Amino acid sequence: RAAALDGRPAEAADLYATVVGRLPLAQYVIEYAEVLVAAGRDPAEQWALLRAQRTLMEAAGVKDDLTWAEFEADHGSPARAVEHAEAEYARNPNVVAADALAWALHRDGRDQEALPYARRATATGWRNALFHHHRAEIERSLGRTEESRRSAARARDADPTFSADLPALARFS
Repeated sequence: RAAALDGRPAEAADLYATVVGRLPLAQYVIEYAEVLVAAGRDPAEQWALLRAQRTLMEAAGVKDDLTWAEFEADHGSPARAVEHAEAEYARNPNVVAADALAWALHRDGRDQEALPYARRATATGWRNALFHHHRAEIERSLGRTEESRRSAARARDADPTFSADLPALARFS
């Protein structure tokens, strides 16, 4: 993470290859794929691994709608992201699920529906750059320029190294 966030994606990709080779958790696989993209390399193998993991987990009865909502919103189908995010929020109506639902709705072109969830996600005072970035993008899409500027400033204040190109890395900051 440190190498990727420090602007060294090629080095980060090599390091992630080692991590994912030893511990192929969905979180690390997604981060690795994003770093590969930043390094100008093809992440197809990592996306295939992630989809295979999802198939195996679903077959075993594992519910991980949060991971799949975030993945689909950033890298797949926004409509599927909304389905997963709604299921997660129904089970666990917390700020992380609210942010996932807000972002999924935004990516699906449903900004009016997204804004209340983005506000919930950022209402607790948690200085999470990704949540504030998502809110800023939703507000911008709705033409709420001044609100969007304030939310973007909160994102920068929370994490000056935040990169919208590496959302998976920001989720765990």
